[in-house]
Amino acid sequence: MTQSPLPTFTWHELGKRHTQPEALVLHLCTAGELPMARRRALAWQAIVPRCAFAALNVAGGATPASNSALHALIRRHMVHLGLHDGQLVMIAEGRAALWTLGLVARSSALCPHAVLADLPCMEAPLLPGRQNATCSLRFVQHRLSEDPDNRQFHETIRTLRRAGFDIRTLLLPDGAGPHARAIAAFLVELVAIACRSAATPDPEQSA
Repeated sequence: MTQSPLPTFTWHELGKRHTQPEALVLHLCTAGELPMARRRALAWQAIVPRCAFAALNVAGGATPASNSALHALIRRHMVHLGLHDGQLVMIAEGRAALWTLGLVARSSALCPHAVLADLPCMEAPLLPGRQNATCSLRFVQHRLSEDPDNRQFHETIRTLRRAGFDIRTLLLPDGAGPHARAIAAFLVELVAIACRSAATPDPEQSA
């Protein structure tokens, strides 16, 4: 039986380097999405100027081992920027949103805020390993053909709320019209939360 290739992660700094950022906006993207991440970073620098921007290109499928490697890679870059987990805001769409939700919902040391757009249906029900979460999640969701009534999406949201996540959702009509504006609006909100945490370092990172 042919084994699936191991996932690979490639880090890309975006936009102008901020010497003392108060938050990192990290766009988790799959193949072909890096140009979009670069365009967004250029536009978002005007609305959240105190941030550093980066994209993390993911190729391959997620496994528990790959999630651990992804945690380590993100944390290494956060430490290099002088930031802690509370100052991380992740952006992801489609399949990359599933990766990000796995990072946030599963029990781990990484606890980023995140904007997740068009979360696909999951093969198995979400079982969060983290309770009383301190991170905020924002969802921008179109109606999916495989979930036309948003039934699975709403069940995922209920599960996350029961686990203690701070959740807000925006359900959009068919079409791409307000999609980018909705993501940007949630980004501004989460960056404000992240910047307020700048004076509260993660004890694990400062140890």
